[in-house]
Amino acid sequence: MSIDNNVKISVFSYKGSKNKKAMVGWIEGDIYYSERRPKHFFRIFKGYGLGIDVYNFLIEQGVKTIKLYYGHKFYESDISQWKHSSRWDNEINNTEKIDPQYILEEDKMLKYYMKTYSYELKGGAKMDGDNIDFTKIGPIQGTSVDLTKYDKLLTTIEKVEIIQLPSSFTPLIIGTQVHLMQWVLKVSSVVLESIREGIDKIEFRATEIFNLVQDEKGTLKGFPTGDGAKLMKFLKDMKVSNPQEMKSIEEIKNAIVGKQAVIKAETKERDGKTNTYLRFRY
Repeated sequence: MSIDNNVKISVFSYKGSKNKKAMVGWIEGDIYYSERRPKHFFRIFKGYGLGIDVYNFLIEQGVKTIKLYYGHKFYESDISQWKHSSRWDNEINNTEKIDPQYILEEDKMLKYYMKTYSYELKGGAKMDGDNIDFTKIGPIQGTSVDLTKYDKLLTTIEKVEIIQLPSSFTPLIIGTQVHLMQWVLKVSSVVLESIREGIDKIEFRATEIFNLVQDEKGTLKGFPTGDGAKLMKFLKDMKVSNPQEMKSIEEIKNAIVGKQAVIKAETKERDGKTNTYLRFRY
């Protein structure tokens, strides 16, 4: 099957006590993404479920990898692992119907965190230290980056993207406890610094996220133009003339790319950790 990596395919299933059709995730390229919550965890199997109807659809679409996410944590697995796992005929509350699931144990998935990039091996495997000569293990210079040095510096806007992000403020998908994705305009500077190489490479840019207008079904409708809209304030600071009169988001994208902006280094403490984020001053 030919896969278009630029196409995002919504995936639906019948969920909830009323057995209503609801979006349970989406496909990008050959990867399936689906948000999970504590109540989705099957304690008896110590893992998460994948509806067999969804599994069959993913196979038809040529999906190879499944990424379940909860907060900033991802659980990654090959789709081939699921059919050979446990099956559970999950009962749909208040109905006589079942939602058959394949269940894959959490410790058989690759687990990683978007912020810390810490990894665990599939199957809970650990490194074997019995054959290591610790007398030959020496010091290594750390690769920490001080992002505060970019505060108040001028940079160039390189990318403007229209994307969807998870949100806890959008309406719930009918029949589920899953929130609709939020359409946003993501503005990014050129790469300011990078560490590591290859698939582990991390790039640091100044970025800003502006919520776009969508309806109660999650359909993108447009961009806000009110006086209090952050996007309008940003455009005026970029000296974009008459942004309220622009007719499309594409016009806004073209007007921003290549503009100069001042960086704002914002340091916040969360869960006992201090992180610095690069944004724009406006």
